[in-house]
Amino acid sequence: MSEGDVERAGKRVAKPAAGMVMDASRVSGEQTLVANEFSRVSTYTQPRTVTLDTKYQGAPQLAVWTGYGVLVTSKTGRRRIEVGPTTVLLDYDEGLEILSLSTGTPKTTVRALLTPYLQIDNNQVSDVVMVDTLDHVGARLQLSYRVDFEGDPLKWFTVENYVKLLCDHVRSVLKGELRKLSVEDFYSSSTGRIRDLILGPSPKDRDGAPGERRGMAFANGMRIVDVDVISVALNDDKIRGLLEAAQHDVVRTNIELSTLGRELGVIKQREQIARDTAEVKAQTKLRNDELARELATSDLATALARIANTLRETGERRKQVEVETEIDAFKTTARIERVKRERDQELAFAAIEQDKKIELLRAEAETAVQRFTAASGNFSEALVQLGRHETLVKVAEAWNTQRIIEGESLGDTLSRLFNNTPLKGLVDKLTLNGSAH
Repeated sequence: MSEGDVERAGKRVAKPAAGMVMDASRVSGEQTLVANEFSRVSTYTQPRTVTLDTKYQGAPQLAVWTGYGVLVTSKTGRRRIEVGPTTVLLDYDEGLEILSLSTGTPKTTVRALLTPYLQIDNNQVSDVVMVDTLDHVGARLQLSYRVDFEGDPLKWFTVENYVKLLCDHVRSVLKGELRKLSVEDFYSSSTGRIRDLILGPSPKDRDGAPGERRGMAFANGMRIVDVDVISVALNDDKIRGLLEAAQHDVVRTNIELSTLGRELGVIKQREQIARDTAEVKAQTKLRNDELARELATSDLATALARIANTLRETGERRKQVEVETEIDAFKTTARIERVKRERDQELAFAAIEQDKKIELLRAEAETAVQRFTAASGNFSEALVQLGRHETLVKVAEAWNTQRIIEGESLGDTLSRLFNNTPLKGLVDKLTLNGSAH
């Protein structure tokens, strides 16, 4: 249904009473009685009539799109909300509630839109708001609202023109709050201030990030969940030029300050890196010194442990040497005593043998004396001969104490000594004589 059809359907056309004469030149809606009396014509012709069959064949069917809703009412006052996507079948006594919505920009009721459909999700409503600042500077705000309907569905249709309600309330809020601000304060942060006034301040979550705004709620379940500030234009061009120039200066100053801040940040970072490097190097040197001290302490402890081990080993070795010395001394003493006992035994045995040999020598000496006495004559000649040949010394050397100890008799010595000499016969004779005796 178009807006023209709605307007024509909403207007009532007045019909003149029977027999009244109307001014044909003013058929646009004004009626004028041109005479106080009138007369009927002699004959009246009944107009032709056409009878139309206006009854529906079956129940009326209505398709409701996604995101839209309709209010179905009956003659008995029963009401129900149908939300799309769905198909609605109307009973014989049911009809649809009609909404009259403001149109145009800014929104007015001059050409209201009549519709039974209510968009409940992502409903876009645009408007233009004229506001004044504290210093009486006018501004034109072009806004676009995103509207959702929530809560009890029966409340959605309680307001016939929810667009007018929304726009009038937002205009009132913006005009009252922005009048408290100077044009400079408002123009520099207009978007943020308008969003805060309509949607509420942005909360912060635990991480510090901006959260979801609460929006602007209405009693009919309507809520403005978002607003798009399309444009903000000041009515005075000179003031707008001054603000833009001032804004350019602010931007230029901010850019210069930002550049200097970045340079300062770079310098700070460099110096911080230099300090961190110096601290790291100092910590490295301290750690190296600490490790060197720990290593020296470890080396000293190792050296002391080695010295202690050496001293212990030396002590153990000294004790071992002392023990070995005592053992050797004991062995030596035992060996000496054993050798002494052996020597004493040998000496005792030798003394016994010596006594026996002495007795034997005494016997042989006596025998030799007897022999020399018996052969004294021949022996004298032999001695003379021995004296000539200097053999007496040889006889004495040959028959020494060792020979006597070993048991060699004088006769044997003389036989051995004068063998192959002119005295051999005399010696044999003496020896033989001695043996016979």
